[in-house]
This record gives sequence, C-alpha cells and structure tokens, in this order.
Amino acid sequence: IRTIPVDGLHELADYGVKLTFPEGEFVAGTTYTCRLLPPAPSIVDVLDALESPLALYDVEFVHIVGPSDSVDWMAAQAKADELWNQQRPTYFKLEARLPFDGEDLNAYVAALLAERQGVAGRFVTVCCQYGEIVDTAGASRLRNAGGLQSGRVMAIPVQRATGRVKDGPISQLTLPDGWEAVQPTLESNGFQTAKKYAGLEGAYWGDSRTLAEDTSDFRYEEVLRTVFKAVRLTRIAALKSMYDEAGDPLRPDSESGLAYLKANLENALDAMTTAGELASYVVEIPSGQDIVNNGVAVEITLVGIPIIREIKLYNRYTYAGSNFDPRIERYSVAA
Repeated sequence: IRTIPVDGLHELADYGVKLTFPEGEFVAGTTYTCRLLPPAPSIVDVLDALESPLALYDVEFVHIVGPSDSVDWMAAQAKADELWNQQRPTYFKLEARLPFDGEDLNAYVAALLAERQGVAGRFVTVCCQYGEIVDTAGASRLRNAGGLQSGRVMAIPVQRATGRVKDGPISQLTLPDGWEAVQPTLESNGFQTAKKYAGLEGAYWGDSRTLAEDTSDFRYEEVLRTVFKAVRLTRIAALKSMYDEAGDPLRPDSESGLAYLKANLENALDAMTTAGELASYVVEIPSGQDIVNNGVAVEITLVGIPIIREIKLYNRYTYAGSNFDPRIERYSVAA
C-alpha cells in the first residue's frame, strides 16, 4: 500500500516508468491497467552503439530488440554490406512491432506487407511473430518472439532449419487467435513466423526467411549461416598463403605455394563436411593466371545439405489378397 504523493507522481523504478495521478478521487480497491510499449531507439543510435563491439568481436549475427520498420531494415542491410566488404560476414535479426491498441490482425498484417514493399535485404531477417510469452519468472507477457528464435538459432548447427519439427515446439509461446489464417502470407513475404501442425501440440517455427528476393540464394537463414561460416573459415585458411611463393607453374607436381593454399582451404571445409554442415565442396585454382599482377583467384563451390520443406503423402486403400494388393506381385516374383 502506497500513498499517492501530493504532486501525483509515482516512479516504478524496476520498470523505468513514472505514473502520474491527476487530481480527483480514487476509490480504494480499484485496479487500473495499461500496456507498456517497448522503447524504440532510432536505428542511427543503435548502429552507433554497435560500432565498438563490432570493431572488437567477429560475430555471426546481431539481434536488435524492439519494434522496427523498413527504414531500420535497409539501414541494417547497409551495415551488413559494409561488414561483408570488410571480410567480416555478419547478418542482422530485427523484430517487427506489436499490434497497436485496437488494431485487428488483418490490419496488422496489411501494415507489415505495406512496409515490406520494395525492401530487399539478403543479410537481414525480421521476426513478426508475437504472442503471450512466459518469462523466467513465470509471468506471461505479450511480446515479440524474436528472442526465442535467436535462441533456437544459437542452439543448432548452421545448416539446420529452425523449424525442424524433431527439435520440438516453442514451449514458451502461445500464438494469438486467428494467427494460422495469416501466417502463410507473412511467411511467403519473407517474415519469420511460427505455425501449428494438426495433431501436434504447441507452435513450431516456419521457414526461417530473410528479406532477400525469392530468386536469391540467401532467402533462407540456414543457407546464410552455412555460407558465412565457410567464408570465415576459408578466409582464415587463405591468409596463411599471403605473400607466400606461388611456386613454378611449369612444375605442377611440385609442392608449391598454390598446392599449400588449396590444401589449407580443403582442410577448413573438411571440418564442415565432417560436422555434417556441408554435403561436399570443390576447390579449384584455374591454371594460366597472371598471379604477379592479379593475385590468385580460387573458385570454391559449396554443396549444401537439402532441407525438406514439404512432404506430400498419397495414401491408397486396398484389401489384402485382392488384385490391387501390392504384395502379390512381389511374392509371385520371389516364387
């Protein structure tokens, strides 16, 4: 029990919130409720704050918490391009806003689709999934599920899809009413969403899409993660050959610098194939290069692990021993 101060101001220090009670009569026992929106710093402030940590650490991705829009998505893509050109592949994970008060699900989806128009970001993901999420204290709050998606990403190898049903449902998340009707549209437009399967309990992640165009090789997060890891490993392996002697091109059987370069690249990718992150790879150094003036060009083909994104079951019913029993032919052939 607290007494309202004379000035009507009361600070909730644990939440960073100040309450203002206007003049009037307040009846004891009355409950007043409100929903607090998360803070929304500008993308300029966020990227400025990231300068120091990104200069010190080579990270796989950056998760920016809080509501974002197309301006934020494009700014994140520009920063990702900058890091890519610096040989530090990094992608960004952002969150869509929550529905406004009084905004129904259809209006919310329409707003997101309008925001998505004309935006392409191959190194950016946007999670628009929200719902009631149970925190570590057991409290259920309406929030974006981007943190849960990031946690799943960090818990699985790079080639694995976050929606793999075998890994189990999203235990802390309850989907909003009517979500199943709009989820396919949001997913097909490049947003990260969750969905339900008939016969299974709980919600599961859908396709882990990026904002890349549908024709891009980077439209799925698992492909992005696999390529980025291979780029990092091969770059470090290639650096061991910087300023090394290339060897005599007329003696290809010699243990030249080019052979050492290729062996190091293959050793780096062998680690990924052994871990099941790649199916295979091909490293080729084309002959006849002007190494003195142009350096060495190495062509690397990464053979990825296919993901089962759709299963079609065709069930047919027949009676045992009938002419349509598929076992009859096998038994007669065996005889």
